[in-house]
Amino acid sequence: MPLDSRPLRALGPALLLALVTATLTPAARAEPAPEKPVTVAILDFISGDARVASERGRTIATLVAARLAKRPGIRIVSVDELRAALSHGHDRALLGEGGPELLPEVTAAFGADFVLHGRVDRFGKRYVLSAALLSASTAQTIARPRVDAQTEDDLPFATDRLGEKLAEALGLPPSEDDPEIVAGHALVGGPSVILNLKFGSTLASLQGFDVDTFSLRFDLEGEVVLRKWLHGYIEIGLLMGRAKSDETNAEGSFSLIPAGSGLKYVFRPDSALQPFIGLGIGMGYFTALLDSNGGVAFRVDGTTGVAWMPWERVGVVAELRAGIDTELTYGFSANFGVAVAF
Repeated sequence: MPLDSRPLRALGPALLLALVTATLTPAARAEPAPEKPVTVAILDFISGDARVASERGRTIATLVAARLAKRPGIRIVSVDELRAALSHGHDRALLGEGGPELLPEVTAAFGADFVLHGRVDRFGKRYVLSAALLSASTAQTIARPRVDAQTEDDLPFATDRLGEKLAEALGLPPSEDDPEIVAGHALVGGPSVILNLKFGSTLASLQGFDVDTFSLRFDLEGEVVLRKWLHGYIEIGLLMGRAKSDETNAEGSFSLIPAGSGLKYVFRPDSALQPFIGLGIGMGYFTALLDSNGGVAFRVDGTTGVAWMPWERVGVVAELRAGIDTELTYGFSANFGVAVAF
């Protein structure tokens, strides 16, 4: 008895449609698994000074944890979580005195990748915060950052800086909405301002006068911290000097009131010693010199120097500046001054 092929022929268009649909429909792509966050267990900071209350060690640990928690890709295990999960025999270790001792249990209970412990010491009015970041897999210390706080009021800012150094050691990406730490304080509610009061000397070549024109100058400069590595500045000053004419050998005094603005790029902005380079434009008013008329001059100058901020908000600055303008063939300045951060 021959087979009836009519049912198969009836299914032909349906099969063809299913094959075409399967061919044209792209295969579903598996979504990439989210990256596992770095887990850090943070112990209380201990104190080597009886004048620092034990509660302060816990507060500092909490502030450091809060700073780290602002970064994406991290999970914090607090001391309270550790106390609830681990045995009571580790009470002293939980206070920060035995970070390596806790590694096996912390790893088993929380899957921690790192354990952080530290200490706070007081020297007169100055505080020193130091931390040690231990790898749970190797029990090796991978970072030992340390920061100073000149007074008790600076402790919150010092914990922020310590948290930033730990975040860099962990390789955490930055948080876009997180305020930056500059010159010992946080940029909260607006940019910081640094005032520089400088004095120095200028070796310049005035048009029509001797090349060895020498002058003294004073400048007041205000810096606005746009980013911790980028500062905008405006300045105004007073330059006074004497020059000798090339034609008549006559000598005379002159003065210049310069004003300008520009940008500075700051290297190592989180350290006390901060080298920088800058570029600026400006103008100045020249007084009359001998038989020449005074007037307004326009200038462009470049700057390189270093700021040293050992007292967090107060420091010194030294710079070398080279520039040209419509009245000077060229000019070189060496300036020194005091910097105050607000």
